[in-house]
Amino acid sequence: MATATLDATLPARLERQFDRLTRRRRDLGAPQIALRSPDRAFTYGDQETAFHAASIGKLVTGAIVLRLVEAGRLTLDARVDALLPAVELEGLFRDDAPAPTVLELLQHYSGAADYFEGHRGTSVLNELLAHPELPWTPAELLDFARERLRPVGRPGERFHYSDTGFVLLGRIIEELEGRPYHEAVHAHVIDPLGLTRTFLPRLTTPAEGDATLAPAWVGRHELSAVPGLSAGWAGGGIASTTTDLLSFSEA
Repeated sequence: MATATLDATLPARLERQFDRLTRRRRDLGAPQIALRSPDRAFTYGDQETAFHAASIGKLVTGAIVLRLVEAGRLTLDARVDALLPAVELEGLFRDDAPAPTVLELLQHYSGAADYFEGHRGTSVLNELLAHPELPWTPAELLDFARERLRPVGRPGERFHYSDTGFVLLGRIIEELEGRPYHEAVHAHVIDPLGLTRTFLPRLTTPAEGDATLAPAWVGRHELSAVPGLSAGWAGGGIASTTTDLLSFSEA
C-alpha cells in the first residue's frame, strides 16, 4: 500500500500563495504568517510586533472555562442564571425558556444577540467607529445588548455568533476566580505558557518589549490604539504575536 509523501514543491507554492494574499496589505503594516509542525516551520513577515488578535481571544476564554471544568469548579451543563446575578442577565435571553448553559455560551447556541455586529445598523461596532475615543466596560456591553437588541432564539435552538455570550463567560470566570478577567488570563494562560508578548491592551502590558501594536484597520479607520477596542474584552481583547499564538495553540 502506497504511503503519502510531502510534495517537495509545497514550501515554494505556499510562499507564492502567501505573497499573493498579503501583497495588497503591505501598506497597512507588515503581514504576519507563521506555520509550525514537527518537521517544518514557515514564517512570513514581521514576527515581533504584537497585533490585536480579535476573536482569537475567544479561544483563550474557552481554554480558561475548560480548565475550570477540569478542576471541578464548573460544569458545562451549569446554567448561567445559577452563576451570575439576575440583573446581569435581564433582557439578554428569551423569557419563555430556561437560561442557556455554559456549553451553549461556548458554542454560540445561547440565543443572545451579538452586540458587536448587532442588527440593521445597531451595533457596538458602529458606535466604536463613530466614537473611537470612548471605552467600553463589560456592563456597558451587556446593557447595549439588552436595551438595543433582542434575543435571536431560545437557547440551543440555533447557532448565532455572539460576543455577548463571551462577555458572560468572562463574567463567570471573574465570579469563580474572584479577580478581574485580565488577571485570570495571565494566571491561567499567559504566565504559565511564557507568552511574553501577549497582553490585554489598556489593561496589562507584555512581559517583554513594549505595547506598540501593528495597525488594526476597519475599513478606513485605523483603530490599534483607540479606547473603543475595549469592546472586545473576553470575546476578543487579546493582543499577541504569531509566535505566542502558536505556543498557545500547541499547549
